[in-house]
Amino acid sequence: MYINVFYVKILKTNLNKTIFALNMKIKVLFNMTKEKFEIEINTLKKFFEVYCKDKHENQIQKTVNLEYKDKKFTLDLLLCEECHEAINYSFERLDQCPHEIKPRCRTCPSPCYEKSRWKNIAKVMKYAAIKLSLTKMKNKIKSIFS
Repeated sequence: MYINVFYVKILKTNLNKTIFALNMKIKVLFNMTKEKFEIEINTLKKFFEVYCKDKHENQIQKTVNLEYKDKKFTLDLLLCEECHEAINYSFERLDQCPHEIKPRCRTCPSPCYEKSRWKNIAKVMKYAAIKLSLTKMKNKIKSIFS
């Protein structure tokens, strides 16, 4: 009986060490780096520009300067006032994300977006993702028959 308990303790210890090592590797892979932040802001830019171009009028060219972990980013945005306000809010939320490993916002255990703004941004993301995916498929089909 005591031998079985001893083996179980050894197995638990080895399992905990393995889990700890995996968690450390995951933190290294998915920690919000400057490169990850740049990817996120460029994705937001692309999605908002597609949505705004199709749905709104009176786009204005503005330059936005962002700073994350001592690195400066400059984005030229062609959006209407409403979309400029929404994307700036998204940039603030992204910059102030409290998670060391940034989850997807829709699966976040402690969401930082206000509910109404989250619904609006989710609508933008859904529309733009579908539009960009369809455009990509259309271009692949064109290249096959060209």
